[in-house]
Amino acid sequence: MNNSASPLLLHLIAFTSGAVVMILELTGSRIVAPYLGTSTIIWTTLIGVILASLSVGYWVGGKEADKNPSIDRLSLILTTAMILLAVIPFIEKFIAVLAPALPDIRSAALISAFILFSPATIFLGMVSPYVARLSMQDVSHSGETVGKIYAFSTVGSIVGTFLGGFVLISFFGSTKIVFALSIIIGVLALLAKLRSKRSIIIALVIVLISAIGLWHKPNIILAQGGNVILDMDSTYERYWIYESVDEKTGRPTRILSNTIYGSQSGMYLDQSTDLLFDYTRAFNIWEAWESEPSHVLMIGAGAYTYPRHLLASTRETKIDVVEIDPLLTELSYEYFDLEDTERMSIFHTDGRRFLNEAAESQYDLIVHDAFSSAISIPHHLTTLETVEHFYRTLASDGVVLVNHISALEGFRSEFIQSSYKTYADVFPYVYIVRVRENVPPGSPQNVMLVASKIQLPLDKDGKYQLWDLDVNDEAIVITDEFAPVERFTFKLFL
Repeated sequence: MNNSASPLLLHLIAFTSGAVVMILELTGSRIVAPYLGTSTIIWTTLIGVILASLSVGYWVGGKEADKNPSIDRLSLILTTAMILLAVIPFIEKFIAVLAPALPDIRSAALISAFILFSPATIFLGMVSPYVARLSMQDVSHSGETVGKIYAFSTVGSIVGTFLGGFVLISFFGSTKIVFALSIIIGVLALLAKLRSKRSIIIALVIVLISAIGLWHKPNIILAQGGNVILDMDSTYERYWIYESVDEKTGRPTRILSNTIYGSQSGMYLDQSTDLLFDYTRAFNIWEAWESEPSHVLMIGAGAYTYPRHLLASTRETKIDVVEIDPLLTELSYEYFDLEDTERMSIFHTDGRRFLNEAAESQYDLIVHDAFSSAISIPHHLTTLETVEHFYRTLASDGVVLVNHISALEGFRSEFIQSSYKTYADVFPYVYIVRVRENVPPGSPQNVMLVASKIQLPLDKDGKYQLWDLDVNDEAIVITDEFAPVERFTFKLFL
């Protein structure tokens, strides 16, 4: 048995394995986001699964280290972790099949996280106790030795957290990051096996296979069939851009999506300022009072399809666009015909932060479309405090339009009911507009909430279908203190 190893190498292995675990956890949120979202439920699941897997790894690793502590077996553990990391991108599409099959998003999240991330994390968890055992020279210093190894591992986790969150996800796709982690662990396994030429060849082959995987792109199951022209991660989301054909008109389209359940933005390729989606056409509700809005605020721009349409449809309207993700703006310039104009100002910040600092009574129309999907809703933009900011920044005849994904009746309507109650606590007039008549009221759909300081002629000419929402006693006023958005949207999948 050969258990000799350089202390420097053992410390490097402990440090790196700790960093890899945290980078994997952060990257894992991007892998599952298009299928399951980024809600508190998802983060709770990821954190819980990673911690549970690490606990199993610590326990198994400690037992194995006491039985047969050797650098060769440590190399085997690292090699196994490398292989398990490398297969994650290849089974990603498993979630696309699982997510729709399990209506309970908590079950789908737990099963997906265990299958994708638990095996690799268990073996990464085995590393620290095994390294601690190999580092131990005498029992009298065992506490110091174990403490030092776990300190290196924890520092690695800290470095991995900041490196993953601040750098890697912003500049590299999730697939490339996972394969890079596999290669790094493979290199560590290789360093531990340098005494054996045969082991070196085997490790090099496996590292080479992982390196080839850097060019692998998983097959994406899109909400609409199409040809993917871009698959990219940003600091905030994972985006797909693909080209398709509109089923209703037969016109060519270009779509931006961050989930398999629908499309975030889209345009016609033959006339890019035409509005593709029904819910964005409902934003033109201001046409009901036959005057152009002078100053508009839009929170959540997507691919800037509505701001471009608004500017093309009006003569003097100015619009302030608040979009938290600068990458979306860059993609809109490159793929969605966005152009600079003096009539549009762009602010890359969180919508709530912008509202906190916005001047009073400056907008006559606010369009709130930051709810990019039913599985990705920023709760802090649903609350009473946000609504009060809307009221404060609107002119005396101002109107706010809020796109929701909810049912109009039944148990799936809890979100729109509570949102209605929240807006009605501030605005004297609140309306619900049914966007698509052919969708059953009990099914999830785009629903437009309209809140105004004055009474609006929305029933004029029957252009907009107003819905008499039945707000029951269980509806709540959503606040910063209590915003159970995940509880509301969870029911949309039942």
